[in-house]
Order: sequence, then structure tokens, then C-alpha cells
Amino acid sequence: MHTPTMRSVSAAAGAYVRALAGWLIWLGVFAQSAVALELRTLPGAIELDNATSVGSFDFITSAVERRDRTLFVERSVRVEGERRRVLIELPSRLSIDEAIEHYLTQLEGTTLYGCSKRACGRSNIWANTVFEEPRLYGSDREQRYVALAQPGRLLSLYAAGRGTRRAYLHIEVIELAQELDLDPNAALVSQLAELGFGVVHGVTPAADGGLTETDLQRLSALGERLSNVRAVDVYVVCHLYSDRLRDARLKASDDCAQAAAAALAAGYAAVADPELPQENRERSARARFLSFAAGALAPRDGNLSSRLELVVPARLWRD
Repeated sequence: MHTPTMRSVSAAAGAYVRALAGWLIWLGVFAQSAVALELRTLPGAIELDNATSVGSFDFITSAVERRDRTLFVERSVRVEGERRRVLIELPSRLSIDEAIEHYLTQLEGTTLYGCSKRACGRSNIWANTVFEEPRLYGSDREQRYVALAQPGRLLSLYAAGRGTRRAYLHIEVIELAQELDLDPNAALVSQLAELGFGVVHGVTPAADGGLTETDLQRLSALGERLSNVRAVDVYVVCHLYSDRLRDARLKASDDCAQAAAAALAAGYAAVADPELPQENRERSARARFLSFAAGALAPRDGNLSSRLELVVPARLWRD
């Protein structure tokens, strides 16, 4: 798959928080009284900027890098709508992970992409090129980005810090002018055909290798998208990074890969052979989904985030 480029990126996307118990806060709107109410759970945090604009924006769902002075983004979508931005200075005692998790636990939506540390790319690029906010520039080892989607809305959070300096959280919300197909794995079929491998987005294994019911549903839907893939073996590789001992981690990784492969095969067979009885579909499917437990033994580009990856060996070594 060819890597798209963007010479300038003026926006990504943001996130909002819905809090219950008698009050409601939307991080895209941030009325002053609502900010004060929300900051009671983040003592010492300061809202620095709050801006709204209307136009076309690039919503990023991958890491970023620069080549020959040009911004390279593997995955993004150009959208039109109203963008609202908020910049928050975090209290010194709070880590960027704690700040983002505070908001993520209150969010409802589809996670399109997430990264942390060096897997996100260079913090300098996020701060100065993507968000055009120099105060977000921090250490590449101390940053995190999450992109989400809700009906009619795109959201993202980016946080960065540098050692003992203050850390900052950038939140963006784009109210879409029209609905979009934002399946994070929409391009995976062509990527497998061209490259022979690709990461499954929107599904992150737990530390014990577990997959949620939502994860399994997304994998089944991905299997349906792969229904035109025929006569090949598709390896479902589970990369699992945790503090478990090696053997326990490999066992959890194997359980993860098997569960993911079964969900993919079920979705694939339901579309590839719809005329057959349910009990015969998986057996008749021409593509085979085979599980492989990688554990923590195959890091890529410094990415130590747990993930699922599909590999089609027959495509890797073709002329």
C-alpha cells in the first residue's frame, strides 16, 4: 500500500467527556462553568486555550513521521465540519496516561487508533506540524495519542510531557458535516494483497490475552471484508506485551490468537459460503485463518503495544 503524504496538517481530531450524576460535560464545548466542574477531579489542571473553527481537517489514525521535510501519515481522512480545540496544562503530579485514562473511561465510541511513546512518531511533529501548538512538544518517550469516532463526530486526545516540565493535554472534537465510513480496517484487504501483512486496528488484546465481545464482533466483521481472499493461509498473530513471565505470556498470546482466528473465520465463512449450513461454513472456507503466538518476541519499529496482525506468507515472497 502506498503511503499517503500531507504537506501540512492543521488538525487531527478530539474527544469529549460525558459525566453523569447530575451534571454533563462535553469537552468539545467546554463552557467555563463546566470546565471548573470537571477540573474538580483534576486538581491543579489549567485550561489554556479554547478555540472553534469551521473548514476541512485531516483526522489522523496512525503514527506520523517526516521524510525530506514532508509530513508522512500512513492513515488519515479528510473531513469537513466544525472543529473545537482545548489545551490543558496538567498538574505536575499527574502522568499523561492517568490524564488520558481519566477521560477515556468516560467516553463511548469506537477507538480508531492509539499509540504511546516512540510508536507515535516524533513529538516535535505532533506539536509543531499536526497541532501547531509548540507547548505540546515533549519527549518521544512521554507521549500518547488516541483517536475515536462517534456517530457524526470524530475525537482525539494527545498528551505529552518532558521530564520534570509541565505536561499538556490537547483535545479536539470535529462535528462532521456528513457521515463517513470510518471502519479502521477498511484498507486492510488491499494492504494484505499488496504487502502481505497488516495490523488489525480497533482491537487491543488485554494483558491476559483476552478479547472483549466488541473485539470479537469487529474481528467477525473484518472476516466478512476478507471474503474475497481465497486459497491462502492467513496467520493471525497476537503480539502481547505485559509483565507476565515468558511462558505465561506466550500461553496468553496463543489463547488470544486462537480466539481472534476463530472470530475472523466465522465472519469470513458466513459471507464466502452463505448457502451452506452454519456447521459446514468454516470447514469449507477456502482461506484458512491460522493462529500464531508471538508474545513479546516480535517488536516492530519500537512498537511495544499489544496488537493483532494478519500475515499472508504467500504474498510476502511473490515476485
